[in-house]
Amino acid sequence: MLSRAFAVTCDAEYYPGLLALLNSIRVYHQRTVPVLVYHRGLSEPQLSDLQQCGCEVQLHELGELSFPSPGMWEAKQQSQAHCIDRVRCE
Repeated sequence: MLSRAFAVTCDAEYYPGLLALLNSIRVYHQRTVPVLVYHRGLSEPQLSDLQQCGCEVQLHELGELSFPSPGMWEAKQQSQAHCIDRVRCE
């Protein structure tokens, strides 16, 4: 179980923002805090780039969630619920 993590939802439209976020996390935290990326619609090259960004990225398709959401806003709540058995609150 992780002691802490970042969690973010991302689709193809938010991908540039995700790269900016990961760059910030890399600069300030290196690989000490994993990033759980819940995604939909990213291309194979984008997914590959995320694995090479310098952060510990754990990829999760939105389809993995118990109740797949129609939109990214709803997916945010589902992703947090998915983190419950993966990240411990201190």
